[in-house]
Amino acid sequence: MDVLLIEDDRGISEAVVEMLRLNQMSVTCAYCCNDALEVLTDFKPDIIISDIMLPDGTGFDILRFLRNDTTIIDYIPFIFLSGRAAHQDIRQGMNLGADDYLTKPFEYEDLIQTIRTVYEKNQVKHQHLTKLEGELASKMHQIDQVKSITSHDLRSRVVKIFNMIELLREEKLPKEKFIDWMMQSGEYFDEVMYKIHEILNESMNQPASYSGSLHLPKSMWHVEDDVIQRMFVKSIVDKSFAHLDYQSFDNANEALGLMLQGEFPDYILLDINMPGMSGFELLDAMREKQLNTQVIMLSSSISDTDIVESYTYQNVVGYEVKPLKKEVFNHLFGLG
Repeated sequence: MDVLLIEDDRGISEAVVEMLRLNQMSVTCAYCCNDALEVLTDFKPDIIISDIMLPDGTGFDILRFLRNDTTIIDYIPFIFLSGRAAHQDIRQGMNLGADDYLTKPFEYEDLIQTIRTVYEKNQVKHQHLTKLEGELASKMHQIDQVKSITSHDLRSRVVKIFNMIELLREEKLPKEKFIDWMMQSGEYFDEVMYKIHEILNESMNQPASYSGSLHLPKSMWHVEDDVIQRMFVKSIVDKSFAHLDYQSFDNANEALGLMLQGEFPDYILLDINMPGMSGFELLDAMREKQLNTQVIMLSSSISDTDIVESYTYQNVVGYEVKPLKKEVFNHLFGLG
């Protein structure tokens, strides 16, 4: 460990140097503020021990310089070793950013222990800072990736959509071509959203979806506030199941009310983000009332947090991301 000792009393300085060297520390001495600042231009000690009253200033001046000077990048632990034992002196030193304050006369064992304690604490802080700097660099890289995607890939596609809408209005673009291209754009936007999600959640792992086959339903509810989604899902359900008793609800409270009256479907397709009562709030209410109908989450959310939270409910048997495809039902219910 490299120590810078700033002490104008040669007798104290020599005694401290001897003691520190006996404890396997390397010591550089300075006897005034100017000496100390000159040493610090070329030398970064692991720790600084300084008297307060010095011939050309104070230890407070040195500490103030260190804590304010941006050219000294790394934090250097600082211990005052002074005959000034007044409360206001100690408080001033600590307020300036000192790590500890010992008063003269002192026990050498206390000084050695203080140095080691302060040094170890600083090492822990340094390791934590290094880790945070690495995490920040990773996040900045992720942000740059997302910026590139949103500013170029998505923006160019949006501009093209606006242009095609205008051409359609002017009857210069066939409707069938416009619909085909919009379907391609929808698939493209969905892929980009997944890509952004993966970039921003590289360290998280999604749980595996339900791997077994569910029994074929005779009844199914869909709880979703978006009318277009309900219409779309019904068209998929109609293609997948014959003679299915299917109902849709635009709010979770209505579905909960029917269950409390004793009506239960085989399965509930449940959205997460809804006004009034969210999908998770409905699941909480079902758990509280012991309503054990099986639930398949059907959500626009690809958040790992939402997926993990969904599978904490025992009656959740699947999590599917919109838009729903017929192949999803084929997989879940073993359909041909």
